[in-house]
Amino acid sequence: MPAVFGDPQELTRELAELLDESGVFTRVVREAKTPADLELEVTLNGDEFGPGRALFSGSVFSTLAWFFSGIPSWYIDNREYSESGVSLSLVMRHAAYGSGPGRRDRRTSADTELFKDDLFPKDLRLSFSERSGTSDWFLNILLPPWVGGGDSAKAGRSLVLRSSRDFVDNEVPQLLASFPANYILKNDCLLGYDREKEEFVIISRAPLLQVELVGDSTDARVLTQDDLLEVGGSEKDELERWLRERVVGLGTDVTDRYYRIPLEFEERGFVRVQVAVEGRTTPARWTVRTELPPEGVNG
Repeated sequence: MPAVFGDPQELTRELAELLDESGVFTRVVREAKTPADLELEVTLNGDEFGPGRALFSGSVFSTLAWFFSGIPSWYIDNREYSESGVSLSLVMRHAAYGSGPGRRDRRTSADTELFKDDLFPKDLRLSFSERSGTSDWFLNILLPPWVGGGDSAKAGRSLVLRSSRDFVDNEVPQLLASFPANYILKNDCLLGYDREKEEFVIISRAPLLQVELVGDSTDARVLTQDDLLEVGGSEKDELERWLRERVVGLGTDVTDRYYRIPLEFEERGFVRVQVAVEGRTTPARWTVRTELPPEGVNG
């Protein structure tokens, strides 16, 4: 991110909080010590949002608020930035895994790239409080808050944060609509969680070699090929219908394999699932929040 727009960590925190609030992912983490299934890289391109212009409706409302009550007028959007040359690029990849010489390089491994998109923020709006410096506060005693562009550096930082909100608002629907269906194309498998039956459902284009499940407070449970039994017949049809109802645009094939993995009682809270598929060098991974047992039930 260009230095003119402030601290990249602030943008990272803002994006993480917004994505977490959106609910599109089970959880969003920023700490390297917390294992992640996916990595999201957001690049801010360009260094100029263009000149702001007074917004008619915002100018009227902020002037009235300034005249009658003063400071509340600072929080009404009254300037618009419609000539932005800034864009945001998103790339989602598998998180790097392993260690030592064989560690996958998340930036150069083509098969880890799962989703890409670009956003060009337009018509962003700011209030007086988001673009004003100390000198503007004194000027505001005499003039309404829409007059003047304010502190350009502060306005730039505020526009970056506004862009991040716009970015999340646009990307969350895209992710919900296309990411799960695209995931199976990239990874040859997809996982679903059936809350009613307390089980994971996996559809795979190739045989599963191994499934590993790790709960918040449990040791890893490893299922090998001998433990993983394919589902067939009417039961397979039932699972296919179940997945199609939940995944937009899911493409299936008669050769697809379906597996059921019942949860054990202790596997509650956040459960991390890692799946090795025959012919794939990158394991597929998900973190799923499973239902907690009813209070008082102790198995």
